[in-house]
Amino acid sequence: MELANYTLDEPATIEMRTLIGQTLELTVAAIDTRLDRVELSATMTFDTWRVAESIGAFHLDLDPNDLDGGGEHDVEVVLVLRDVLVGLFDDGQGLVDVVFGEPDVLHQTEAWLLGSAMQVVEIDDATGTSASIGFRTMWAGSFVD
Repeated sequence: MELANYTLDEPATIEMRTLIGQTLELTVAAIDTRLDRVELSATMTFDTWRVAESIGAFHLDLDPNDLDGGGEHDVEVVLVLRDVLVGLFDDGQGLVDVVFGEPDVLHQTEAWLLGSAMQVVEIDDATGTSASIGFRTMWAGSFVD
């Protein structure tokens, strides 16, 4: 697969299905195919994060409240496509077309591994100071933001 970063002009919403049939909505900002791996940068609401966390979507194995910047803050995630699925695509554009096309294997949460999860929280409303809280997993690559 060629080395490319597909940054969307406008974030796009996709739905991922869990093993138990629930739907998780993600807003995708970019898909990166550098270094023969595929990473999807997206945002989900905190409520969606709680569902994903509670059922172990994206191969999550976390203690409850591992990410708790509060319900009013969205969660920015980087998902890593499982290696076995990367090999199904000859080029990044074909993969992007599938991600934003009709439901496919790439719309299953089990096709992806969580690389990182972050929340941007305000520290001081008066100054607008904010900080990122979150974590990276063992699947985070060298170019996970």
